[in-house]
Amino acid sequence: MMNIVISISVIIGFIYLGFSTRNILKQRVEFFDEMDRFINEFKVNVSFIQLGLNDFIKNFQTRSIDFNKLLKMFVSDGDIESQKNFYLCITPAELDIIKQFFASIGKTDVDNQLKELEFFKTQMDQLNKKSKNAYSKYASLSIKLGVLLGALVVIILLWLFRVGVFLCR
Repeated sequence: MMNIVISISVIIGFIYLGFSTRNILKQRVEFFDEMDRFINEFKVNVSFIQLGLNDFIKNFQTRSIDFNKLLKMFVSDGDIESQKNFYLCITPAELDIIKQFFASIGKTDVDNQLKELEFFKTQMDQLNKKSKNAYSKYASLSIKLGVLLGALVVIILLWLFRVGVFLCR
């Protein structure tokens, strides 16, 4: 009976790890989708509406939790440096690009801002494409690997119980 409980617990744990990995990949896609939407809407703002950067950020509605945290941190601190390890879904190199983006927007005239926005949009499109490719490749695979690894660990544990390595009484 104890073997069954341990086996089910191990499989559930590995499946949970698979779902967690899939969720991180999904958060990456959502983050870069929101970054792309932010750049597009900010281009419209620069061209026509001309709200200040902080006002624009405060009015921007985002669906990505991580992107929302990034915007709140930028508005409150004016800096993104302090939370480098806070984001699970983006790498430090990607965070450096994002910091460079936020450091440069709102600092020049309209024409130069539009050029910078177009430059960063190209970079974000590449990152967005990479994140979507990774999600399509690895999201379902991570869950399947979780099930398989869980089953493998259960088989090994059951074998060890049978051989007598673990003496349960």
